Amino acid sequence: MADQREIRIIEIDERPAATAPEAPRTLSLQLTVTDADSVRELALRSEGRELDEYAICALRIGLLSLKHARGQVDADAVKREGESLLSQLDHALDTYRADLNQNMSLLSGMQTI
Repeated sequence: MADQREIRIIEIDERPAATAPEAPRTLSLQLTVTDADSVRELALRSEGRELDEYAICALRIGLLSLKHARGQVDADAVKREGESLLSQLDHALDTYRADLNQNMSLLSGMQTI
């Protein structure tokens, strides 16, 4: 079939799953993707690491969506993601604040000349 693309995904999960302590830390998958939309999207990525990381991210999003649909969203994962977003926002605000202070200092220095 012309619309098939075979990919190999290896993900290392550094955190043990809370609901399945006996789950392995790694899982190797070899997939043949036949869904035309998925094949087109995956084909936009370069073979190798870029494709693997994109596919792993898509798989993670899909799995979290399925868990959510079943009402099993991991509260800790949501908390971690929220904290990560807040940290990124804090960093962006700190950068903006520093730039603003620097610009204000330059402006006030120009007015006294």
